[in-house]
Amino acid sequence: MQIALSRLLGVFFAGCILCTGCRAEEKSSALKEPFLSVPAAAGVEESACLRFVQTELTDSRGGIFTNYLPGSPGSALASGHEVLSESQGLMLRYYAMTADTQQFTRTLTFIREAMDSGNIISYRVREDGNRYPVNASIDDLRILRGLMEGAQAFSEASYQALSEQYAGRLYQTNVADGFLLDFYDESYEKAGQTSTLCFSDLKTMRLLGQTDRRWLKVESNMRKILLNGYLGDFFPFFHTRYQIDSATYSSGTIRMAEALLTALHLSEAGACPPSTSAWLRQRLKEGPVYGEYSQEGHPVSKVESTAVYALCVLLGASEKDSELLRLAVDRMKAFQITDTQSQLYGAFANAETREAYSFDNLMALAALRAQAVTTNTSKG
Repeated sequence: MQIALSRLLGVFFAGCILCTGCRAEEKSSALKEPFLSVPAAAGVEESACLRFVQTELTDSRGGIFTNYLPGSPGSALASGHEVLSESQGLMLRYYAMTADTQQFTRTLTFIREAMDSGNIISYRVREDGNRYPVNASIDDLRILRGLMEGAQAFSEASYQALSEQYAGRLYQTNVADGFLLDFYDESYEKAGQTSTLCFSDLKTMRLLGQTDRRWLKVESNMRKILLNGYLGDFFPFFHTRYQIDSATYSSGTIRMAEALLTALHLSEAGACPPSTSAWLRQRLKEGPVYGEYSQEGHPVSKVESTAVYALCVLLGASEKDSELLRLAVDRMKAFQITDTQSQLYGAFANAETREAYSFDNLMALAALRAQAVTTNTSKG
């Protein structure tokens, strides 16, 4: 059985002015990533998963369905053929990494035409095309990283300019007193007062700081919040959220997809505790890593998730931990449909229920891309 982070993140959304100040000298691209210059060749598993995503999960305009199966209209959580900014950001980054300019443009066009309200990027577009009046800062930051990666991959300065435009808007709506807030509801013209730790993409914020120095303060503040949210070496992960007004952490059950995203963001900033990777390596040698744990490190259920293993792969790649990467890839691939006669061939899905979630498949694509890049680098 698998879980999708898009369902978990739905609970956060209960519920513009362009930035022109504090800017440093602008650059054509804030990124200089070697893997964007000459993309590594895709393996069989990556190619099969990409085929499934493009033919079975993508609509005619380039929007990625939340689930392969249709959902129930009006559901509180994203489902069925609704489209999430989470998915669009992940694919924007993937197409930049694979230098696919046609698909990158198509994905970006969907974001601009279907999700951009003029003030925010909606986190969710209904099947009827109507968008929710709420954004999600984690998704916006992912889109901004994708634009910066696209600027380098395609030598296209307009993508860098658009990232700076969107970043200025995001700062106005989702930053208060130097802290990143989860969401902004434009119908109420108000942001939430919670900062979910995994929303803080530190590397992207630091890159944004190259052209708008205010983001450097946000990155510094959020880095401290992430590091101080460490649960301890006994279970080397992190609290779930931070309440800005009371300066307190809260968690309940630790969802590993969220905890691993927090670890990955710290790793990309060179600040992930070594004990996190060590714990994951040991668990993967012994058996599964489950989707939910108590704060003491005890499994709450026996549910496994493609996305959790994919995030372990990405953490292994970021930490240059080849053993963690290998162990996690092996676990993750067990969820892929390998029957070439199945319509789900290539998907990371439940063959019995036929559920195939976007987050699972797009995180798997990111993980397989990271594996390809790592293999290509080691050969070079």
